[in-house]
Amino acid sequence: MAQTMVRGSQVLDHTIQRVDLDVTTVGNAVITKLIQGSNITLSSTGADAGTGDVTISAPAPLLRGYIANFTLSNGTPAATMLSVGSGMATDNAMAINIVNNAIFNKSISGSWIAGSGNNGMGFSLTAAANTWYHVFAIINAGNFDVYFDNSVTAANAPSGTTAFRRIGSIRLNASIQITPFTQFGDEFLWLTVISETPSGLNLSTTNTTLTLTGVPLGVKVWGLFESYIATLSGQSAANVVISAPDQGTQTVDTPFLHRTQSIYTPTPGTNAFTVPIKVRTNSSAQLQVVASSSGAQLYFTTYGWIDDRGKNN
Repeated sequence: MAQTMVRGSQVLDHTIQRVDLDVTTVGNAVITKLIQGSNITLSSTGADAGTGDVTISAPAPLLRGYIANFTLSNGTPAATMLSVGSGMATDNAMAINIVNNAIFNKSISGSWIAGSGNNGMGFSLTAAANTWYHVFAIINAGNFDVYFDNSVTAANAPSGTTAFRRIGSIRLNASIQITPFTQFGDEFLWLTVISETPSGLNLSTTNTTLTLTGVPLGVKVWGLFESYIATLSGQSAANVVISAPDQGTQTVDTPFLHRTQSIYTPTPGTNAFTVPIKVRTNSSAQLQVVASSSGAQLYFTTYGWIDDRGKNN
């Protein structure tokens, strides 16, 4: 809450224009009024209207897309409890700031119940294996809380929710446990990397869509990947472009040296060196791959992602 002091005489002599203030009481009594069309509060405790000090208070500004902290981590027990660190974010409607001043815990074990340490699944939702859920900071019945939703638009928010903001995403594994991760700012890293093509992806000269397990569904993120190419018998070279679906159809070496990765080996069947890459996914958790020739195989892992968490909505 920002504050500034002015003299009561400034109100009277129109240094602060009276037309801008809804002031009906002046003098010895404490007065609290709003500057018209804003959330700014005027308070006076002056002994008289001409000399008393006036405090003008304004709430923290609403900045579109703003988010600070709200760091997510595996809680205790790590398999079912998510911890949310302190933070502040403008809500999705840019109407209020959602603020949390302490660690807040929420479980995937059942339907949402208000309060830290309680269950957090959204309305009518049950935690499911191999499923992504978005984590929302909310205001419910006037209080801060957190819940989990498979909808990026908070379609299953608990009854009584008046404001919400997506602050991240989690994935449940085959055992319906929160897959271990670590977060720093907008960057999320898996503690164990996820193999996207355990048997290899057969490369083609036609752009091929690769649907990923290790990045969130419903939002575009910067995927963090590792890839390597294996040439097959009789094949000594392969060039590959891995790109965002938003870029449209891509062609290797158009323009010259447009490549994400290349391999040339005099010994066919030898793997290329591993290359770390960052590529933007679409909201279906996909990217696209095209090669200069068919036959080689791409092996691909996801080690994390970067999520702007609504900063550009």
